[in-house]
Amino acid sequence: MAELTLDVARKILDAALAKGVEKKLKPLVITILDARGCVKVTAAQDGTSLMRAEIAHGKAYGALAHGHGIAGAVPARPGAGLFRRAR
Repeated sequence: MAELTLDVARKILDAALAKGVEKKLKPLVITILDARGCVKVTAAQDGTSLMRAEIAHGKAYGALAHGHGIAGAVPARPGAGLFRRAR
């Protein structure tokens, strides 16, 4: 499995923040985890609300636990297909 480098994580972060600006979203907190679930990078735009960083981390960790990743960067765990079909 390819390791998520800090450089790649920063590029993902920049793209996510740019997409938020493009879509005129409220201020975002973006958290990117590696395959182990360890934080690679977290950033908060000015004006984010209280606890937003904790929420972003929880969502990222939950997605990772369910086998979701970026374009194959994190392989789906066995049984993840059943979870997706059940939704």
